Amino acid sequence: MMVTTAIDDSVLEDYHYYPLAFRDNDPEVTHSGGVVLEQLNAAPGQDQALRAWYIDQYLPGAVKRPGVKSAGLLMYCTFGQMIPTTPSYRYVGIYKVDDANAWQGWRGIPELASAPCVDQSTARITHWDRLTGKLSKDDVQNPTSEALAAEERARARMGTDGLTGGIEKLGAA
Repeated sequence: MMVTTAIDDSVLEDYHYYPLAFRDNDPEVTHSGGVVLEQLNAAPGQDQALRAWYIDQYLPGAVKRPGVKSAGLLMYCTFGQMIPTTPSYRYVGIYKVDDANAWQGWRGIPELASAPCVDQSTARITHWDRLTGKLSKDDVQNPTSEALAAEERARARMGTDGLTGGIEKLGAA
């Protein structure tokens, strides 16, 4: 993938998180909306308490909010990582939302804001809407002429402003 020099790679958080809990309100329906991310850390010494509270109490209520398709809690572990750094957040709650206004259900959440097991100084909630369709293996291996033309236009706009390195980020010699 080509990216321009405009990218700030000092803030990339591309880590593998391991699932702890997942719930889907309708597995037969394809997700078509955005995503709400809750990025969390446990208060000091409260990791087990955070996991138990989130899985047993918080997640079951949050997945019932209007427009929420599915919910999951994931945890960062050091094994299986490709990048030799540590993320800012150990836990991530991921909510797929289908309703355009479903993310409003996260405004002023008293349960999350008052949970003693959550490090409130680092908690972060963001909402992301889909900008492009899902890219499949077939799309990459057998692109349409329109897709190839769009890629060429994008590369032309980048000109010589593309980054091609990056091995130094992986800690390789």
